[in-house]
Amino acid sequence: LKKEDMERLNTVLLLLKQFSSKDAIKGMESIVTQLEEKLKIKRKKAKITIQFEESLNEPGHQWVNQVHDAIKNKQALTITYQPFDKEAYNLVISPYLLKEYNNRWFLFGLSHEYLTISHLGLDRIQVIKFSLQDYQNQQAFNPNLYLEDIVGVTIPKDGKIEEVLIKAYGTQRHYIKTKPVHHQQTIVEWTDEYAIFSLPIIPNYELKSRLLSYQDTLEVLAPQWFRQEILGLIRNIGRRYS
Repeated sequence: LKKEDMERLNTVLLLLKQFSSKDAIKGMESIVTQLEEKLKIKRKKAKITIQFEESLNEPGHQWVNQVHDAIKNKQALTITYQPFDKEAYNLVISPYLLKEYNNRWFLFGLSHEYLTISHLGLDRIQVIKFSLQDYQNQQAFNPNLYLEDIVGVTIPKDGKIEEVLIKAYGTQRHYIKTKPVHHQQTIVEWTDEYAIFSLPIIPNYELKSRLLSYQDTLEVLAPQWFRQEILGLIRNIGRRYS
C-alpha cells in the first residue's frame, strides 16, 4: 500500500476502535486487531481528530443486540419491565423496531395482551427471555412512517397533527434553520431580527422539552392551547426558583 493509503486506512482503524468500545458493536476490536496484523500496521498513539457523542445510558445498551436479533428473526419476547417509580411487570411483545433518541434506546412492538403498539425504554428492562408465544406480525405497522409526525418517541393518546408555529429570535433562527426541530419544518417568515417556522406535527412531551431548551430565544405562537401549555411550564419553572 502507498503511504497515503496507509494513512487513510489507519484513520479508519482509529474510528473503528472508537466504535468497538460500544456494547452494541461487540467483537469489532478483534476485527481491528486482525486487520492490523495482516496488513502489518503498527499500533501507535495518535491524536484523536474526531470524537463521537458518548452515551452514558449503559443499562439500555446491553439489550440492543438481543432485541435486534429478535426483530430480524421474528421472535416474540417475554420482558420484565420496571417503569420509573412503579412496580415491575411482565409482558409479551412482538418486537418491530429499535429507535435511539437522546442517547436512549427504545423498543416498539405489539403487546400481546392489549394488541396495541407499545414502546419500552431499554434502560428500564430487567430481564429478556424468548417467549413460547408465536410472533405476531401486524401488517399495518410501518417503521418508516410510525414516528413520522412526532419529535422523539412518544405518541400522545388521541394526538393529532397540528401546525405548530414557533418564532426564533436573533442568531437562534440560524441554528433552527440549520438543525430543524422536525424534518417537515418550513420557514414562514425571515427577517433580520427573527424567523417564524411552521411544524406540521403532533405535539408531545419531547417537542415541549426541545422547545423549552431554547429558553428565551424562542416563542411558541400556535396553536393557542399548546402556547398556554408551554406558558404554564415556564411559570412552574419560575416558581421553582422563587
